[in-house]
Amino acid sequence: MSAQSLNIKLISTIVVVCFLAAPLSAAPAETVEPYLSQTMEIPYRSPSFALTLSLAGSIGLIGAGMAMDNSSSLESSGGMALIALGAIVGPSAGHLYTGQTSRALWFSLGRAAALSGGFLGAMVVGGGHGDETGETGAIVLAIAGGVTWLGLSLWDIVDAPRSAQRFNEKAHAFALAPMVLPPAAADDSDTPAYGLALAWRY
Repeated sequence: MSAQSLNIKLISTIVVVCFLAAPLSAAPAETVEPYLSQTMEIPYRSPSFALTLSLAGSIGLIGAGMAMDNSSSLESSGGMALIALGAIVGPSAGHLYTGQTSRALWFSLGRAAALSGGFLGAMVVGGGHGDETGETGAIVLAIAGGVTWLGLSLWDIVDAPRSAQRFNEKAHAFALAPMVLPPAAADDSDTPAYGLALAWRY
């Protein structure tokens, strides 16, 4: 268990389901407590690691794609794939780490749509297609797409540590973990008792 989770007060209740012949009542209390502390591991997500993942997933992949040698079409395609992956999915890497898959999916789709609109507008402006009104609309589309992509990316990256904190708060509010109690000493049994450790925050 992380040191940060030690500050959380827990009330632990043991619900034992005996599959073999070792009764819980025969196990001394002093032998149960160490097993409870060993088996009650509450999941933890590091806020700093979530932020690192989002930064590395976006800036790292985009930089790696741009740094790839464009001497061959295959390497050029690989570089473009890394850039696209970093620009669309990379900022959500921290949220994937914290289990917020739906959030990561929707933000990635939003960035993909924003980039598509931005590139479409840039192509219209760069190619000189359409009249003056059409080019003005294309410029607005390109700027709006770029700003939307940047906003969604920064939002994902900045919110990654808070996503980890939300995960930890939820995990510490209620936890259920399997546990094994020591063999009952009273009846000289060598058979352990199997059960569940239930903990919640107050």
